[in-house]
Amino acid sequence: MLRDRELVFHGKVRAGRFEFFGRDFRFNYKNFTVDMDAIDSMRFFFPDDNGNLQKINSVLQDITGTLYIDNPSNKSGRKPFPDYPIFKSTKASKVYYDYPYIYGGVYNRENFYFATDPFTIDSLDNFTREGLRFAGTFVSADIFPDFREEVTVQDDFSLGFIKTIDMPAYKGTGVAKVTMSISNRGLHGKGQVEFATLVNKSQEIDFFPDSMNAITESFYVPESAIYPKVEGINVITHWDPYKDRMVQRTTDAPILMFGDVKLSGEYIHRKKGAEGDGVIDFNDAAITSDNMHFDKTRMWADTSTLVIRSIDSTKFAFKAVNVKSDVDFSKRFGDFKSNSDGANSEFPYNQYKSSLNEFKWDIKKKHLNFNTPLDKPIESTYFLSTHKDQDSLVFSSRKALYDLNTFTLFADQVPHIHVADSRVIPDSGKVIIRADAAMDPLLHSRIIMDTVNKWHEFYECHTTIFGRLNMGANGFYDYISKDGKKNTVNAHEIKVDYVAKTALAYAHVYDTMHFTMTPRFEFKGDLLLKGAYRGAHFDGFAHPVQSLTRPSSGWWREKRSFVPDSVLFHIEDPYNEDKKPMKLGMWITLDSIHTYPSFFTLGRNYSDSAIVKVREGIVYFDDSDGKFYAGDSLKLKAGAAKGNIITLDDKTGIVYAEGKTDLGVNTGHVRINTAGNATFLHKDSSMTLDLMMVLDFALPKEAVTFFTNKMIENSVGLNATYNNREMIPKALAELMEEKEYKDAMEEMKTGGIPLSKSIEGLMFISEIKLVWDQDRKAYVSVGDIGITSVGNTKFEKRVKGKLMIERKRSGDEITFYFQTDDNHWYFINYLRNNLYIYSSESDFNNLIRDLYTEVSKDGYTLKLASPRAKIKFMSSFEAKKEGEE
Repeated sequence: MLRDRELVFHGKVRAGRFEFFGRDFRFNYKNFTVDMDAIDSMRFFFPDDNGNLQKINSVLQDITGTLYIDNPSNKSGRKPFPDYPIFKSTKASKVYYDYPYIYGGVYNRENFYFATDPFTIDSLDNFTREGLRFAGTFVSADIFPDFREEVTVQDDFSLGFIKTIDMPAYKGTGVAKVTMSISNRGLHGKGQVEFATLVNKSQEIDFFPDSMNAITESFYVPESAIYPKVEGINVITHWDPYKDRMVQRTTDAPILMFGDVKLSGEYIHRKKGAEGDGVIDFNDAAITSDNMHFDKTRMWADTSTLVIRSIDSTKFAFKAVNVKSDVDFSKRFGDFKSNSDGANSEFPYNQYKSSLNEFKWDIKKKHLNFNTPLDKPIESTYFLSTHKDQDSLVFSSRKALYDLNTFTLFADQVPHIHVADSRVIPDSGKVIIRADAAMDPLLHSRIIMDTVNKWHEFYECHTTIFGRLNMGANGFYDYISKDGKKNTVNAHEIKVDYVAKTALAYAHVYDTMHFTMTPRFEFKGDLLLKGAYRGAHFDGFAHPVQSLTRPSSGWWREKRSFVPDSVLFHIEDPYNEDKKPMKLGMWITLDSIHTYPSFFTLGRNYSDSAIVKVREGIVYFDDSDGKFYAGDSLKLKAGAAKGNIITLDDKTGIVYAEGKTDLGVNTGHVRINTAGNATFLHKDSSMTLDLMMVLDFALPKEAVTFFTNKMIENSVGLNATYNNREMIPKALAELMEEKEYKDAMEEMKTGGIPLSKSIEGLMFISEIKLVWDQDRKAYVSVGDIGITSVGNTKFEKRVKGKLMIERKRSGDEITFYFQTDDNHWYFINYLRNNLYIYSSESDFNNLIRDLYTEVSKDGYTLKLASPRAKIKFMSSFEAKKEGEE
């Protein structure tokens, strides 16, 4: 309280429908006024249609003025003065729009406000809404230039105005041709906004100090040197004028560019050019990128994804991710390059991926052309199947064409395709891939098995690849035998063993092809080649290629794997195509009674008897001596002494066999055990046997003793046996037990052939040669006979004599004559269990005559022969000799 009834106070003053808030208010009683030098704000109310007072949602702030309460003469209020109360402002006041509920306070009062001129308001207690107007200047933070206008009460009961303008916007960055409104709802507009040739039309525009938002009915960009023609409807617009950026974001309709290109996403317009973020769609293709750039005819992006649709709505034809793209829509041509290595190009329709990440798109022809720089390793440029049944089939390629007319992939410069452990080499390096990873058959292709060693190569192949572990093919294959001969076969089936993951090739070989699996051996039957095996598996029949007719060689069953330079046949009771046994060795017939050799032949009769028989072992041809060999493997390859073998030399016509021998005679009570060799000469069909022989038959003991003593007594002057012959250890190995043989070999280093249990008998003959005499149908000895022991006593002398073994239907007959000299000899004849013996020694004959009953039993009879029998036997050889002469 001051003097003269003046008051100074703070707070609120209400005058009629107005409220004043502030401090240091001063009441002047004399003038009946309130001086308000520090009014924070002025609020006012007005009646609505129902007479209820409504608060105006705007306040005037930063006001200085005076409130005239009433006429100074009417302090009591008895007289009506309707103009009172009256408020007079003395300077400009401001209406602000920075309330949080207005876009979060975006309209900063520092540069966005309406500044009223000084004003006077009378009748504060009964003013009307229409009569409340404040003239002043609108300052919009440079959204528009400052301009004069009046604010009035708007529909939201705030102070503002509505005005149609055509003026620069945002410091001349653009032009606004709009009907604008300002209120507590913000700064809005409807009409047209222009920015760097872009014309934007909207009924809902929100202007902010740094940007503009709009729901745009349409916008348009005319074609120019730096812009394509662009048209859009129903987009959401955001304009950052001070960032040189207006964004048009699509809603329900794409933006049309370049005439027929549709953009879904954001079109970004700048004074320096146009950009994009989203998907552009054209010609059944789409490019997605968040950094697209546009000019009059082109679109380019540092990072993008290209997708091309196919006829199958569930699959793309092509997709490339993370690629740099450049598309000229006037030339209808695109250029693409991946930003990273790897299989970034996808062909979903064909179910493939590729690392060929540089390609050109001829949009008119609907072709994608892929290329790879020459300095890029071929291993890093590949196509990879994504088909679930193809086990990630992959192949390299430097060049490819994808035809979008047929959705067919043409890969070029393909060096090979790995299938299991093999390589398929396409003709001219071309591969065609169709829908669902189906690869066209590769005509005139080559297949190499395997990839590491390249053991086998097939050519002129018709190959269909179904996956990394699956293919079907046929083609030609050259099997090169050890001598370099090329054997061409048709591999009618080439496939993959899925479990073993190795390639297999099957071929059938006919005898007319004269296929040599190794020099001098032909093959017919089924041929199997495996990728991981250097050789081949033969399942069929083999036969030696030799020129002799006696014996001629047939086909024997052969099922084994061999490598070409080391073919060694293993046999065990070989048989032919009719499952009949094949014979190897020297044989004697029972019907026509003759001998013959056999080298994989059927023989004369099933019942023929083997002299030397080979039934198991190995078979091969030795280039060093030009002979065929068959028989015991240890003997042929390891130098073992024991074992039956046969050799055939078709140049000399000599067939040779050695081992355990059997003369094929029924000796009954005479034991003949033989071993040695047999030689057949093709030129005259003669057969010679060089043998060791254990000859044993029953004689009275006294006769054996006499015989032994007399033989030794009369051997003075006879030549010793030849114990260093090559056949000696071989024959002994057949006749002796293993331990006896080893001991014998040691003793022979310092002496002759030792006696052992295995060679016990009346006589052990270490050297006798027999020839087959076809006229006599008999084996007949030639030359001297070497006798090592007599009656189990060392003898080791060579005697003159003759041994003949006859094959007769009535019974086999053995006749043996030998002499130590002209006056001392022995004659023995055996026929049908009767043994006849006669000697130059009368005492010996007497012993036989007196004691024969001692051994004659069990059907065996010992008798004295007549002197004439010996003479007749020996004379027959003299007569034949004279006849020959």
